[in-house]
Amino acid sequence: MRGWSEGAWLSPRRLVLLVTGSAALYMVLTLRARGIYWDEHFQSDYGRHVLLWFTSGFTDRSSMEQGNLFLYGGLVEAALELTARVLPFDRYLVRHALVAATALMGLFGVYRLGSELKSEWTGALATVFLAASPRFFGHAFFNSKDLPFAVLYVWVLVLLVRDLRRPLGAPLRGAVPLALVLGMLLGVRVGGAIICAPIFIAYAVRWWSASRSWAHLVRLAARFSVLLTVAWAVMLVAWPWAQTRPIIRPLAALLASGRFPWPHEELYKGRWVSSLELPLDYLPTWFLRTTPEVVLLGLAIFVVSILLRPSRLLALGRPELLGVTLAGVLPLAYVIASRAALYDGPRHVMFLQPLIALAASSAMLTLVGLLREKEVPKGMAGAALLAVVIGVALPIGSMVTLRPLEYVYFNHVSGGLPAAEGRFELDYWGLSYRMGVEWLQENLSRPGGVRLAACSYPGVTEPFVSEPVRFVGTPRFGLDYDPDYLLYTALHDCVEHPPAEAPDGRVVHTIERQGVTVLTVFAVDRIPDSWMEADGTGEGRR
Repeated sequence: MRGWSEGAWLSPRRLVLLVTGSAALYMVLTLRARGIYWDEHFQSDYGRHVLLWFTSGFTDRSSMEQGNLFLYGGLVEAALELTARVLPFDRYLVRHALVAATALMGLFGVYRLGSELKSEWTGALATVFLAASPRFFGHAFFNSKDLPFAVLYVWVLVLLVRDLRRPLGAPLRGAVPLALVLGMLLGVRVGGAIICAPIFIAYAVRWWSASRSWAHLVRLAARFSVLLTVAWAVMLVAWPWAQTRPIIRPLAALLASGRFPWPHEELYKGRWVSSLELPLDYLPTWFLRTTPEVVLLGLAIFVVSILLRPSRLLALGRPELLGVTLAGVLPLAYVIASRAALYDGPRHVMFLQPLIALAASSAMLTLVGLLREKEVPKGMAGAALLAVVIGVALPIGSMVTLRPLEYVYFNHVSGGLPAAEGRFELDYWGLSYRMGVEWLQENLSRPGGVRLAACSYPGVTEPFVSEPVRFVGTPRFGLDYDPDYLLYTALHDCVEHPPAEAPDGRVVHTIERQGVTVLTVFAVDRIPDSWMEADGTGEGRR
């Protein structure tokens, strides 16, 4: 790897340091404004119960009774909860800070991957693209499932590339770092095992293109076996349910991950669809609407270059490039072909965003190289550079106007947030409830206090409530008293199935972003009778 560019005012490393430093500063300045997301109470509880499994001497089995979370390893959740116990800060603030720090590791990971595969500039520009992706950056403040998984996915590929460049007869211990990170990946979502296919293929191509000897084949088989064995052991470390049957249960969870047993109705293109019966255009539509335009342009150039030279896709002379390519293509192909259960837009394939940023970066830099070879006028090169700068500035500007709800971003070419209103899920995690509570506490009071209900899981709203406001529950999970005010991001969250019957009353305040209402503060005159029939069985997303 090359060092700092001699005499250059801006080198790849300086750019990466600038981007990650700016991202870190933004995170620090906005961290305390973050709300609690719908699943966070469930995830946090699961982490605590995983810790109980160990502190009880493996007798407390409560972690195996936490909804459907037992199907996931508790590696991240247990680590977050353990850290929150040690540090003298609010538990959720600690969780958010650690997830944000993990995201910064992801930015550096995509830089390392691009540097290993092509050049430092490829990795640096990919870092810029990823940091300027509001959906990825927004999840970096709270999502303790998809975000760590995406970061670990990148680092598995970084270590795979490095391992593939070792001699065929290299010591087996060289695969241990890769095995450890792969095990951590599986300890977040066992569905990450799909990356084992690209790893195996890359190893096989490495042998075929370099040796084809039986001795080296045996060595590679042993290497792959060590990789799987160590990774499997790491995966089990914080997964109590799987520890009781370490072979059968992880495999059962892996089979369940493709058709997740939670039929969820969500708003898509203005109509309600089931997560188990999604149209084929679901992921492409979300991707086209929520990926920054500059990244879409780079990816389009990348796809065209592949179509013009299909041999690049095989990359048999570079098994590491083949492995990374397949790590991006195979999971996406499987999700689409198997009609896997998805919801909440593209968040379940968030792990592909770093690879998309990398592909866009590679294509754009290749195009710049071609323009230089053709000796195009400097004005054209400058215009191209300006276009990239503007393309990066647009989503960054959106992040600023959306904060602290960066994850509800829709790109400008799709019409932005206004075009998505009423057609797609917006603040589906309920992060804006905190802002509604704070507005209510600052602006409304009455003798005896104010009774507040919310169309969310109680843990999303209740932690922020203090006098003179009193939290009385949620329609879906049960109300203790008739509320004076109701908070909702969408009325359908108040009942089990949409559409929801509207309460009687009036809107007194709205939380808006880019001219679109993301949360409503509603003065209640009467709650619908159907809302009082909640059985308290509502569950969060996974």
